[in-house]
Amino acid sequence: MKCPYCGYEHGWSGEQMAKVEGKEGEFFSLSNDVEMTRRDRGSYTRDYESRSLNGCPKCLKVFMSSY
Repeated sequence: MKCPYCGYEHGWSGEQMAKVEGKEGEFFSLSNDVEMTRRDRGSYTRDYESRSLNGCPKCLKVFMSSY
C-alpha cells in the first residue's frame, strides 16, 4: 500500500513488483473491518461499492483505499 499524501509505502508494491518493508511499519486500519459503502452509481438494484479506511503511520493522515 502507498500513502497518497506523503508517498510512504509498506506491503506489496505494484510499481516495484516486490514486497516493501517501510520503516514506520504497517498502515493503520479500522477495527472490525469497518468499511464505507455507497450505492453503486447508475445501479437501480442494491449493489454497493465499498472502501476501507487506512491511516498512514508516517504522516498520520487517513485515506480511502483505491481498490
